[in-house]
Amino acid sequence: MTQTTVQPPQSLAAMHHDFLALAEATTDHRAFQPEIIWGELQTADYIRASYMRLRRVMDVTDEDIDAAVTTRLARGRLVGQDGHAYHVLLGEHAITSVVGGAGVMRAQLQHLMDRLDTPGLRLGIIPAAAELEVTVPGGFAIYNGVRVGIDSLVGPQTVTEVPLVQRFTAVFDLLARSAAYGPDARTLIEAAHDRI
Repeated sequence: MTQTTVQPPQSLAAMHHDFLALAEATTDHRAFQPEIIWGELQTADYIRASYMRLRRVMDVTDEDIDAAVTTRLARGRLVGQDGHAYHVLLGEHAITSVVGGAGVMRAQLQHLMDRLDTPGLRLGIIPAAAELEVTVPGGFAIYNGVRVGIDSLVGPQTVTEVPLVQRFTAVFDLLARSAAYGPDARTLIEAAHDRI
């Protein structure tokens, strides 16, 4: 029987530094986020607002928030660099759910539009009305096709067992079939921006 492992509790600051090292070592990034903007495409204000929300349910310090901002922005700078390929799927809810107020969200959506043509980035938006070929309960990321990271309230989970990684890869490929790309993705983002 295969199992996933829940990493032992560590500070959010330490966790973010670990994720930065993982992002730097990954050349093939695939990520699915149905509810929020994916970390590497977040603005500083969006990151800060997201972590301020976490204070309602978790012990999040100012140091944790500063580390999140610093390391996520560093991960974001990898997008577009040679040797790093990204295929990112966002649910439409991620672009329509306001985080941090209207101003923060408008700037975040503008940032997404500015990044759409970044070399090495393929960004897809899955419309809320899309008929999905498969459904999953939450977001995940696939690193170099050999490791899956799953966010959860109990802590990050890591999957490395080959059959499970293959399952997540198959799910990602099925989700990608429902996504809008290029001008169609831009239209969805612009519409979300205009509604705020």
